[in-house]
Amino acid sequence: MYPSDISDKEWKTIEPYFEPKKTGRPRKYSIRTIINAIRGNVQKSIRVKLRK
Repeated sequence: MYPSDISDKEWKTIEPYFEPKKTGRPRKYSIRTIINAIRGNVQKSIRVKLRK
């Protein structure tokens, strides 16, 4: 787990907005994993911009 990862409390708050996929092939990655990746990239980008 990384510092940028979403906490269990935060996940329980937003999880209802992501309905399970009903059709098509199964997801390769969970929605939580995708959100963690996005948050990590955003935080990394902010740190890089603040160094300039």
